[in-house]
Amino acid sequence: MNRMVGYTAAALIALGLILLAAYAYFLYAPLPERPPLSGHANSDTMRIGTRVRSYIEYVPAKLPPGAPLVIVLHGRLMTGNLMREMTGYEFDEAADKQHFVVLYPDGFRRSWYDCRKDREEAARLEHVDDPGFIRALVARESANLKIDARKVFIVGFSNGGQMAMDLAEESPSPAAAVAVFATSLPVRAESDCPRNTSTPPVMIVDGTDDPVSPFAGGEIDLFGLQNAGDVMSAVASAEVLAQRDGVQRAETTTDLPHRHADDPTHVREMRWSRAGKPYVVLYAVVGGGHVVPQPEYRYPRLFGRTSEEIDGPAMAVAFFLHR
Repeated sequence: MNRMVGYTAAALIALGLILLAAYAYFLYAPLPERPPLSGHANSDTMRIGTRVRSYIEYVPAKLPPGAPLVIVLHGRLMTGNLMREMTGYEFDEAADKQHFVVLYPDGFRRSWYDCRKDREEAARLEHVDDPGFIRALVARESANLKIDARKVFIVGFSNGGQMAMDLAEESPSPAAAVAVFATSLPVRAESDCPRNTSTPPVMIVDGTDDPVSPFAGGEIDLFGLQNAGDVMSAVASAEVLAQRDGVQRAETTTDLPHRHADDPTHVREMRWSRAGKPYVVLYAVVGGGHVVPQPEYRYPRLFGRTSEEIDGPAMAVAFFLHR
């Protein structure tokens, strides 16, 4: 009997060690330390209909009137604060240098009500007015901080990327440009957003080895736990957006210079231009995963490789402000 108890205890300890090792290898990813910043990040709320919505606002010191506004939308099961951390505080640092405001809103119960018909997130099931929330944030920042409502830019990751593209497809769109990571347009049969409107300029960054949102298109697989519908390929998504804006074919396809000898990923840029400026840009991160690629934070291995060959937040800000 004592021997059996001993074997059982040993087996449980071994199982615990295996689970701990699996967690450490696949899920653990230390968050970066907050860098020195000129301004302060404040948590605030606002009422939209019957719901109280929350967000983080970062305002740099000495903000001039007429400054741009960047709104950063997190992925499913995340929060605005976690998105701020997992982008390495890079948007805040850029705001200090280039004088704009950053907002990190919280989705309803950690999700956004995007256009995909078959999603089962709380935001969709309860018909949450997320576009109204974003527009209300823009109105508040216009009134309180005198930001330029013509210079509102939206960033989105994963489910937040879907939300960002939905906002781009509204007419008129609240965004002057959007940048999305680890997401593609849903196939037409599974979308209830309009597909015949023009959009503002769009930057897309997708990893070819994304284990959640397939680069080549197909079923979004949340690690075998849920089928989240089908999406177009990353290239087809960019082509559809370009064609809706009167651009018929990619102007250039370029392999970007390799920056780190020990990084096995590389980046291919496809660019659709209009009036001499890039209008739709796709950065295919060859070997990259379901991440926002940047040098400050390495995502858990479960989500695939975090490339350092492209600094996603910095490139999004450059896409927005240098037009």
